[in-house]
Amino acid sequence: MPSSFTVEPTRLRWLLKFEELDSEMENSQGAWVTLVDGTMVDFSWPRASQFKPKNLGAIKILGVKLSSADAPAFQQFINQKMPALEQLSVTTDLDMPKTRGVLAPPVYAFAPANFPKLTRLKVDSAFVDLPAALCGQLEVLHLTMSCISERRFPLASVQGILGHAAKLRELLLERYVDVTPPPRNAAPLQVQRIEGALETIHIRDEPEIVSKFLSYFRTTSPKLYIEATGFIDEDLDPVVGLRALLPGDKQNYPALRAPKILRVFDTMDHQTLLSTQDSSHEQNGFDFVLHPDLLPVWSLQGRRSGKLFASMVRCLGLFPGSSVQGLHLAGIMQAIPLEIWRATFAHCPGVQHLELEDSSPCSNHNLGALFAALTERAAGGSGRLACDQLRQLRISSHIPSLDQSFLADLMRCVQTRMKSGGCARLEKLTLRLIPELPRSEEGARRWKQILAPLARSVELEIISPSTYLRADLLLDAEDN
Repeated sequence: MPSSFTVEPTRLRWLLKFEELDSEMENSQGAWVTLVDGTMVDFSWPRASQFKPKNLGAIKILGVKLSSADAPAFQQFINQKMPALEQLSVTTDLDMPKTRGVLAPPVYAFAPANFPKLTRLKVDSAFVDLPAALCGQLEVLHLTMSCISERRFPLASVQGILGHAAKLRELLLERYVDVTPPPRNAAPLQVQRIEGALETIHIRDEPEIVSKFLSYFRTTSPKLYIEATGFIDEDLDPVVGLRALLPGDKQNYPALRAPKILRVFDTMDHQTLLSTQDSSHEQNGFDFVLHPDLLPVWSLQGRRSGKLFASMVRCLGLFPGSSVQGLHLAGIMQAIPLEIWRATFAHCPGVQHLELEDSSPCSNHNLGALFAALTERAAGGSGRLACDQLRQLRISSHIPSLDQSFLADLMRCVQTRMKSGGCARLEKLTLRLIPELPRSEEGARRWKQILAPLARSVELEIISPSTYLRADLLLDAEDN
């Protein structure tokens, strides 16, 4: 990690995907099976002529695609012993019912004795019956519902799986879980403690469902990363959706109770998300992600103006700010007015690390409001400057040229903080600048010398506009 709070553009990890299975099919231990009308019509085997039923015992990675009409045939298929199978991916296309009714996902029952080495399981558009013994050996479990179905997997069943999955490292649930409270005559659901080896949870659904799901769990794990994705349609304001994603009781999660790092991203690289972290460990904390469902209006408009980004920065106030040591913002900085910078620094007075990635489409210097906020006295009459504990500052931005106001304003800001505000000299200043005009090697060296007194360590990277695709920094959905 470049600094104590910088992360790669995305932390979302996919340990089992069709693409990975496809690549594995090239070796002699992978296979694809397609079932139609109860018969196996396509068995992709590296040496198809050598395929015999007994080869099932040698397969380590298996992908299956079928129609729900062939679910009984598939159940018979998995009733066979597959002693070497380690990864299994099953995709079911749900058939429309012949009579009036709802799409009913089939249920696949897995016998532990048939899969003694199975550690990775992905099931799409079907329910699963997983005995405790099989849960105990799984390391990765993805349960998704690509087809629209009114029936869902009970939350109590998910809790049962987690209660026995001592080796599980990653869980993905997408439009899969029913969070409806049980009937009055049934045992109420309890908040379950997440323990064991679990490192990553991906929960993707409507924001209210995600929030309810999270409210039924709690953890003290220092290494658990949760990606909570809310599908937002055109009828829902994205900020309302973001607020709806948050669990009601933040005390159940350290990264929400006392976050150390807060991030707001609205770029194509980082997606649209608000992130919290309670330590410098990269795989720890929450990502609250907004995902456009069928390209709603907010995904097509607003990025160029930065209105969504500014609204998301305001949402930082939803989390406790007194424990925050790092802020990382990536988006259109020209949309952040002085009052938002003031409110943000007042809410997070102990910030030591500040990282900004400006994706403003215009070439003007867009951080004047930031520099003004950093040279103002903090509210409350203490006489201290905002963020007086700031130690590291990292800025990535387009600028008109090296001879214009950006670097001069930056110098004035930092010098004012040291001379008049009593702030300590920065430990590290990192600048990644893309000037519109061709860079001057002499100018770059001169500016690095001028900036040297501002921090113990100064890194100045000047990127030539001719080698930098500006459109990569910020694309709207309509640009794709």
